[in-house]
Amino acid sequence: MKIPEEISAKIIRHLVDISGGECTITIEMIQEEKDRHIQEILLGLLQLHEDLAYKERIQNQATQRFEAIYNSLIELYFRIDKNNIILDVSPSVAEVTGYTPDELIGNVANDFYYYRQSDRNTLMADLEKSGGRVSDYEMIGRHKDGSKVYGLGTVQYWTDEEGNFSGIEGIIKNNTHRKKMEEKVKESRDKLDQRVQERTRELEESRKALMNILDDIKKARDKAVISEEKYLTLYADSPVMHHTVDLKGNIIECNQAILSKLGYTKKEYLSLNLKDVLSGPFSEQLDTIIQKILDSDGVNDSPSEMVTKSGEIIPCELSVSILRNKKGEPQFLRGTLIDITHRQEIDRLASFPLNNPNPIMELGVKGNLRYINKAGLIQLNEHGLKKKDYRQLLPKNFRSSVAEIIKTNSIMVPKETTFKDKTFLWFGVPLVDMELVHFYGTEISRQKNLETDLREARDRARLSDQLKNVFISTMSHEMRTPLNVIKGYADLFKNAPMTNFKGEESDYIDNIVSGANRLEKLVNDVLDISQIEAGRDILASKLYNGDDLVSQSVSEYKISAREKSLKMVKRLNGNGVLIHVDKMRFLQSLGNIIQNAVKFTEKGQITISSKVKDGDFIISVKDTGVGIRKKFHPHIYQLFSQEEEGYSRRFEGAGLGLAITRRLVYAMNGTVAFESQYGKGSLFSLTFPIARSISESPPPKRLYKEAHISKSNNDIKKIMILEDNKANLRYVEFLVKKLNLKSVSVTSGEQALKKLKSNSVDCILVDISLGRGMDGIQFLERLKKLKSLNHLPTVAVTAHSLEGDREFLLGKGFDTYLSKPFLLRDLANTLNEL
Repeated sequence: MKIPEEISAKIIRHLVDISGGECTITIEMIQEEKDRHIQEILLGLLQLHEDLAYKERIQNQATQRFEAIYNSLIELYFRIDKNNIILDVSPSVAEVTGYTPDELIGNVANDFYYYRQSDRNTLMADLEKSGGRVSDYEMIGRHKDGSKVYGLGTVQYWTDEEGNFSGIEGIIKNNTHRKKMEEKVKESRDKLDQRVQERTRELEESRKALMNILDDIKKARDKAVISEEKYLTLYADSPVMHHTVDLKGNIIECNQAILSKLGYTKKEYLSLNLKDVLSGPFSEQLDTIIQKILDSDGVNDSPSEMVTKSGEIIPCELSVSILRNKKGEPQFLRGTLIDITHRQEIDRLASFPLNNPNPIMELGVKGNLRYINKAGLIQLNEHGLKKKDYRQLLPKNFRSSVAEIIKTNSIMVPKETTFKDKTFLWFGVPLVDMELVHFYGTEISRQKNLETDLREARDRARLSDQLKNVFISTMSHEMRTPLNVIKGYADLFKNAPMTNFKGEESDYIDNIVSGANRLEKLVNDVLDISQIEAGRDILASKLYNGDDLVSQSVSEYKISAREKSLKMVKRLNGNGVLIHVDKMRFLQSLGNIIQNAVKFTEKGQITISSKVKDGDFIISVKDTGVGIRKKFHPHIYQLFSQEEEGYSRRFEGAGLGLAITRRLVYAMNGTVAFESQYGKGSLFSLTFPIARSISESPPPKRLYKEAHISKSNNDIKKIMILEDNKANLRYVEFLVKKLNLKSVSVTSGEQALKKLKSNSVDCILVDISLGRGMDGIQFLERLKKLKSLNHLPTVAVTAHSLEGDREFLLGKGFDTYLSKPFLLRDLANTLNEL
């Protein structure tokens, strides 16, 4: 097969991208390559690379669309975790609260979203009662200038992937600039109007009665008609709250009514100052308020707020008169307070339907319209309907079951209705005593569209993640398979006693081994990052002696340091403490840092030390290398990150080592820190919590042994090799021969089952991804069904080596597992496990 020159050139460019600029393959080498399988791999690699670029563009477009929708929200979207920390907030927050998202995210929500702590407690209670979602919820927050802001919308729980409560989120409309009601009773329903008027008359009569009492008191005082004893009796027994204070706000007298309302004993109340019983704004401005009262010769019907002993705030209407001495100088202030909580509640109830931006209707027991607010009339008008057509806005079952709702006193389950281009969520609440049903409608058109867009974006993201995992698995297999041949044969050539390579020939073999090892490390690093980013658990932590692990890691890099004439110093003072880590991942993490120290140091020394401090085990790696420029410090742990003027131009590598190290150390409950000065060197530190101290000696180390079949397992004399790749097949045949064993080779599962009937073997090496016919797993299933052959030990040989692949294959029935690429000693150790 002849590959066109322009396709060959494309392959060269993608190989350069993959290898980080280290590709030495030419167009002529690709065109002259006679191995069809290798050409197909190169073409497949090109196609995979282009497919991935296309999928990345699609994903970026989806992300941009989602961000555009999110940034254009008029409503305020927020997300708060279970610890009350703000995790996310839409850009519209600036218009509503005056804060930018950056000023809010990461802070405690109480400081911004709740004017009082009790607001959050009320919200959490409402969410609990309603099953995790509250609609038409009014939220009170704090503007950046200190004023209150009001929002109206939907709030709900949000959970993690396992369904555990993680916090709350919601979409809120800005409802701050509500106008005060111009006419409290005109457009309200008849009975509410009657109740408001009656209560207003009662309050007015009470106020007039109070003013008459005050006038009588003043006249009595001025004219001395009423005796002091009679006045004190009237003061003490009055149902209206009274107290007397000096000009600094200290309370010197009070009646029983104010004690009952605020919950104090008389002794407690007379020991307080007005600052202790007035709410925040009034308490903070007390001196100014007293001066204004003195300047105005008293005050009538002024708004105020009192705080009870339990912390409850009571709105009041305050009147103050000045008590003077014989010289006419102000001496005391006498205050009269009327609790207006009930009046405010009536005002609030009256203003709610009138100023509500959503339609509200009230139907009688026969389904007749008793009331519709201004927003409801606007909706009818927009749809070309008249007031008599009000039923068309309601869901069908709401229209026909008004009498049933009142009879059963049941709240209707909220239902949606779509009329033209608007969608409303309606629910009905009965007022049984009045034989009325309130119907509330909230427009959710924007939320519905947003939910649809979010679901589509989520589905696209999930599909992209699945495609990424498939790509990683495929790349792992396709790259490890040729690596197995390259590394295996290079190792055999380098160590075979019959070869005698010298000079440049020996360098060629070393370059092949070095290049293969570098490519394998890159593949492993990319797979590690992919699994960590996907949230997979790749750790198997146990207790280990900290200094022993450090010593093992240092010993692996002594030779590479010696080759560069670098001095490697080890100073261990861990005192035998234990740390809870995954041994392989610990050695990988510390090894990445030591390897970097060797790579970026041209002269001087590398010092590896350990110590115990404040319950932590701390490892430090200090070098005298090139160091890192200060402007690059924030990017040191980023994926594929290399310093432009230092690392990327003079040193090899993909920029994954420190990114992997930080993620692995964090997963093992550790931390990574560094200090560096350009031109003088770097200091990296790993810190792990100590599990406990021990005094006994560590277990003896296991030394590597020469590759061979152990004497205890002398039953293995002949092996069947099931492998469809010819290069890999020849390589495994050679390894089996080196182990003084016989082999039978087959390239398909059908051929293997046929040959097993006439050939006696002691075990089978089964490649999992066979090119044609049944795969390795299907072959094992067929084998297990044959009574005469199902006892044969089987080894799963595969380039699929992601987290969980080994457990999956062993679960399918294989006796052990061998991952590509592997060397002679790896095969020997695997056979010894049978």
